[in-house]
Amino acid sequence: MSQTSSRINMMILIQENKIKKVKDIKKFYKLNNFFENRIKRLIKLNWIKKVNNDTYTIKTFVPFLFLLLFKILRKILFLKN
Repeated sequence: MSQTSSRINMMILIQENKIKKVKDIKKFYKLNNFFENRIKRLIKLNWIKKVNNDTYTIKTFVPFLFLLLFKILRKILFLKN
């Protein structure tokens, strides 16, 4: 999986409230380095923010639009979530 698709998937999971804490993300991504790199990248892009030690939230409106578009495209293409 490419880095970009990993970030997109993580954003979708956060937006859908499937991921609220670090332990939730680790259910989907097993490698600590992978997880840490993705989270750092999303924070650096200002797409998410760390609320406290283990909670994250979407920070800006732009990624939300991107996620919405991505979900619509998935439905149009009949892809599973």
